[in-house]
Amino acid sequence: MRCCPHCGGSGTLPDADEGARVSVEAMRATCIENGWTITPDDRVRRDIAAKLIDRAPKTLANTVGTDRHIPSVKRAGGAYYRLSDLSDYTARS
Repeated sequence: MRCCPHCGGSGTLPDADEGARVSVEAMRATCIENGWTITPDDRVRRDIAAKLIDRAPKTLANTVGTDRHIPSVKRAGGAYYRLSDLSDYTARS
C-alpha cells in the first residue's frame, strides 16, 4: 500500500507501477475503507478523486480545457469524477 502525499497519509491505494492502471475495484474499496461517499453512478467528489490519483484537488481543477483533463460533472456546487475515468487517467499518467 502507498499513502497519498496530499492527504496526510489517510488515503491508501494498492501499490502500482508507474503508468499502471489502478482498478475501479481498488478505488471503490479504498473509498469504502475510508468512509468516502460514492454516488450511485460511481462518482466521487474532486477532493476524493485527487486522493485516489495522488494529485491535489487544485491540479484537477486546473486541467480543464487541457489534454490532461479528466471528465467531470457539476453537482451540488462541486465537481464529481467517475471512478472509471480516474482509472483510465492512472493508466496514461
